[in-house]
Amino acid sequence: MRRACSILALASAVFAASAPARAFVWPSTVDRLERAFADQDAAVRRRAARELFELAPAVVKRLGSKALEDPDPDVRVAALEALFEARVRGLGRRVAPWLSDTDARVRRAAASALVKDPVPEAVPALGRVLSDPESAVRVAAARALGASGVRSATVPLLGRLDDSDPEVREAVIVALSRLGDAGAVVPLVGKIQDNRPSVRRALATALGELGDVRASSALVLLLRDNDETVRAAALGALGRIGAVDAVATIVALLEDERRPTVREAAFLALADIPSEAGLDALVAALSRDDPREKSPVRAALVRAGARAVPKLAACLQGQPSFDQADGCALALGEMHADSAVETVDAALRRGIVRPQAALRALGAAGDPRGLVTVLAHLGAEDPWVRRVAIEAATSLLDPSAPDGRAVDPILRALDSAHGRRPERNALVTLLGRTGSPEAGPVLGMLARDVTDGALRLAAIQSLGSIGRAGQGDVLVSALSDEQPSIRLAAALSLRKVGGASSAEVLPSLLEVAAEQDRTAIGLALPGPFSVLRSTEPADRKVVERAVALANRASVPTRDALVEALGAVPGRLGSDALASLLPGGDAELRAKVAESLAAHREALGTLRALLHDADAAVRANAVWSLGEVGAASDVPAVRGLLSDEDTAVRGNATATLARLAVRGAATTGLLCALADDERTYVRENALSGLRATRTRCEGAVEREILVRDPSETVRAAAARLIASVPGTDSAGDRAALAHSATDDPSPVVAKAAKEPASRPPSGAPAFVTVFVVPDGRTEPFPRSPFALRRADGLVRLGVADARGAVTEPLAPPGTMRLEIPAPLVP
Repeated sequence: MRRACSILALASAVFAASAPARAFVWPSTVDRLERAFADQDAAVRRRAARELFELAPAVVKRLGSKALEDPDPDVRVAALEALFEARVRGLGRRVAPWLSDTDARVRRAAASALVKDPVPEAVPALGRVLSDPESAVRVAAARALGASGVRSATVPLLGRLDDSDPEVREAVIVALSRLGDAGAVVPLVGKIQDNRPSVRRALATALGELGDVRASSALVLLLRDNDETVRAAALGALGRIGAVDAVATIVALLEDERRPTVREAAFLALADIPSEAGLDALVAALSRDDPREKSPVRAALVRAGARAVPKLAACLQGQPSFDQADGCALALGEMHADSAVETVDAALRRGIVRPQAALRALGAAGDPRGLVTVLAHLGAEDPWVRRVAIEAATSLLDPSAPDGRAVDPILRALDSAHGRRPERNALVTLLGRTGSPEAGPVLGMLARDVTDGALRLAAIQSLGSIGRAGQGDVLVSALSDEQPSIRLAAALSLRKVGGASSAEVLPSLLEVAAEQDRTAIGLALPGPFSVLRSTEPADRKVVERAVALANRASVPTRDALVEALGAVPGRLGSDALASLLPGGDAELRAKVAESLAAHREALGTLRALLHDADAAVRANAVWSLGEVGAASDVPAVRGLLSDEDTAVRGNATATLARLAVRGAATTGLLCALADDERTYVRENALSGLRATRTRCEGAVEREILVRDPSETVRAAAARLIASVPGTDSAGDRAALAHSATDDPSPVVAKAAKEPASRPPSGAPAFVTVFVVPDGRTEPFPRSPFALRRADGLVRLGVADARGAVTEPLAPPGTMRLEIPAPLVP
């Protein structure tokens, strides 16, 4: 497997829990609460019910279930809330009889519970509660009927469209939209003149979600509403139902409408409606647009997609105004149209589109064919054109795909940019983007020039992007520079392109270097060490020296060396790591276990470390096993699910997920773990199911999406439902729509709204993450961490003595630190 030692992630962990962690509770406390729940004094029982929130889920389930039968309403309601927080199932069925309770608080609690845990048999009772004298109860009942998914719930809901309370009417309308019954369209249209803006807005949104063209005329009426949010909602609905007959009205509205939110909604509606007239109106609107600004008109055209391409091409083949031509070019580029390069380039040559807009469009298109035109403008007389050309070339050049043809134009532009320091710096950085070794001599010369620190820094950074081109000596020399930024840049570049000759020098430097230099050298080591081979005697000697140095070095330096040895491929690296274990302390064993993730030949060593007495070692070992293990490792990993350490359990779950991707039969176990008491265990289980494209029986994911107390778990459930089709597609759509509009967390709402995206492609990378706790400015040794990878899996554990975490085979994409496991329930 090909790996890149080219990424260093510097991140900050905010050590503040999003939900209060349940404290340790003495057994005597449980006994006391049991006695309190049997007390005759209701006040005593109420205090006991409030204490349920501090107990472990298993205890809450036992004590809280009994408290649901308490005669006091406050006790029952508090117990129900605690049981929901503890993720106890079947509560909807337990409390459905409460709908006829004499206390309004109890009836409301029951209806709210049926929103989270729908029970189809409760629909008739909920329908009766829609006439409750308390409006809050009616609101909760309406929401529960909408969540029930039962079409028969439509009838009682329609009967409350005239409720005296606007909040009830709004809840009824939202519920009808979620049920998706087309029979509700005509009654809803009849209420379009409601006197409350919030209700009219809900009506418009509901009619759009029901997707029935019969609502078109009513929605057009709402375009004259006094409330801008109602007008925007009506426009969104017209777009969703594809109301071709409304296009002329929408175009006319744009003539007088000045509210930005309404105008943007109008543009998007025209993009969504399949109408040539709508596209013509959008293209025409570009003439009144500022091409230098972010444009809702262009965003709408991009949303229209392939339908808009012929219109935009025709725009650039005619004689439009400059503003319109610029907008047409930019829209083509932003939508990545296949014809963007040819069309925009031809318009630029004819003078139809201005250079700045054309270059921005070519850069946005991301098509390498546009690079020739962009490079030709690097030496333009207009400084703004040169600036945009550099930005566009930066977008089009990819160091992983070296392009030597760009080197000479950049060098010519660099030669003529004397006296323009910011421009020279940008061009030097652009040289690195070429990825071409041909840029090496110039970059090496600039990297030795100490007269211009900023230019030197840019050159050193660029040397790390052009492959191995003999730049090791200049980078090694820069490791001892007095400027920290130069040392860091040299270290990161060596990490990417350092060769075997650098590997021979760096350990010796590490041994004699000052403290600040050792940090930089440690960062540089993995790159040069990744090219060492057991077939080369000199390489074997480098590894032997590194092992000897690790055995006598300080712990932070030792950790850097262990990380570097983990980058050495094959037996040469794994044998070196294994040789450090005898007599090593727990910190060393943990670091070795982490570094073995890239060494399939070290399976035996990893399997032994699964049973280490230290939890940090077990956590790292089971995580690394996920990269190199086999189906035969499932029993051992499963055994760690009962480990007392949360990091071990969470990492074991992630390993079961990765083993499942490689064919191990663990998806049933992942479904069970989706209900685990530990947040990161549940999240890893759901992310693993998504990776294996598996859904669980009984709509477990939808229940988690509604009920789980953790926003990250609910978001993982939303991504699973959105990306993996289930047996009940209508139920999935309803659940996602509910979360998109009602979930209090923007993270969950975003996950529910956005279509599932494919993970980034590319080779795995050798990544080092430094854990900087909130309130600190430097990495903190042995910090607990939770590291979310791009594939959604969360790794848990403790950082090393440098405050660092190593991921030898990180999937491509963004990684970030989350709240550490000890602070998450």
